Amino acid sequence: MSNTYFQFKHFTIEQDTVAMKVSTDGVLLGAWANAANAKNILDIGTGTGLLALILAQRHPAYIDAIEIEPLAVEKARNNVNKSPWHERINIIEKDIRLYTRNTTKRYDYIICNPPFFENSKQSAKRNRTLARHNTELNFSQLLQSVSKLLHKNGLFSVIIPAENELNFQNRALLQHLYCRRKTRVISKAGKNPKRILMELCKKKLPCVTGQLFIKDSNNRYTEEYINLTNDYYLYF
Repeated sequence: MSNTYFQFKHFTIEQDTVAMKVSTDGVLLGAWANAANAKNILDIGTGTGLLALILAQRHPAYIDAIEIEPLAVEKARNNVNKSPWHERINIIEKDIRLYTRNTTKRYDYIICNPPFFENSKQSAKRNRTLARHNTELNFSQLLQSVSKLLHKNGLFSVIIPAENELNFQNRALLQHLYCRRKTRVISKAGKNPKRILMELCKKKLPCVTGQLFIKDSNNRYTEEYINLTNDYYLYF
């Protein structure tokens, strides 16, 4: 049985009623994201509020965190209210597509750990399907919202499966979003990349590409992974 909470160094994530628990993907994305110059941030599909809390710990920006699933909204609000940054994080219960149509707000930084799975077997529980499958919000719809909501000089960060890399970038190009930084995440030395961390913007710039190994060939966490996530995990 999954833990009902996940304890970080500076905040706690209660997760007993939500479909998707704290994952390496979420922590990696939050730690990798570079929102240093942002005054306002949007977290799309916040779930438990993990990304919003990591970015609030790192940066003094104001953060809107949007979520469609009611149980996740309730849990995110509880997690945020118990954190040191509750005055800077606003949890919004709404479909991002509806929010995009009805707001005039633009963001310096947008971040998303999106549903990954397409055309695969879905859970009988709707909240888990919403969290894991992109039937409600596919990559094209996500990118359309990002393109409208992102300030002309803003940045968008996302984590996707490695097999979706080219597909995602091609869809982004249709929305005039261009990759400027990319890191291929490799779970263990000797294996193929599993995830892609990607940062996009509205300007055509050279894309800086790198890679990150989580564990070495001896199954020990690498120094680069420890350095990236050390401010969050208790065990580092």
